[in-house]
Amino acid sequence: MAYFNANSEEVKNAKLIYKPQEVFIKNVTRGNSGQKYYKGWWADMYEIETDVGVYISAEGRPYDQKNIGGGPVVWSDFIGQYVNVVTVPSDRAPEVKFLWIKKVANKSNTSIGASTIVKEQSVISNPTTIEGNTTFPQKKLSEPNREILSVLGLDGPGLARRSQAQENTKTNLFVKVDKKVDKNLNGIMVVLGLILALVFIVGALAS
Repeated sequence: MAYFNANSEEVKNAKLIYKPQEVFIKNVTRGNSGQKYYKGWWADMYEIETDVGVYISAEGRPYDQKNIGGGPVVWSDFIGQYVNVVTVPSDRAPEVKFLWIKKVANKSNTSIGASTIVKEQSVISNPTTIEGNTTFPQKKLSEPNREILSVLGLDGPGLARRSQAQENTKTNLFVKVDKKVDKNLNGIMVVLGLILALVFIVGALAS
């Protein structure tokens, strides 16, 4: 397998895939130190060459693969096969130029889940190449992802509606509690009045 780094065309031009798509696994290198991709990573990594670019996945800490709908996999088992995947930028961008590749357990027409998008792209999304350098705009989601968040009510207006609904619920709850307290106080006052009247009557009879 060829040696790849952040300046390799296969890395800079690797395809972003948010909706599951089959890619062909051409080759896999195991045991690369994570420090090749980011100085703070120590565990071994997979470097995966496909027909649409070169990606990385966790090896030394396999559950960091965060595959969609399934657990960690041995990527070298898929050499010479088509695999259903999504790919996302690292949250260490722009320091990490490589994109993560995530295996999708079953074929699906559904885009990557909104919770995954929020987690993986809370800092970066939509890398662009300018004069051979890949850059990652900060705190920005792509249009398809905005649509997903909108449908799930997780966008700005949706969150605002939820907040208002919660406030209305609190207000209604307080009103119900106040009414219940008033009703209980009225009952107590009636009972006290009857007791006082009874005491007065008994005292009158005794005299």
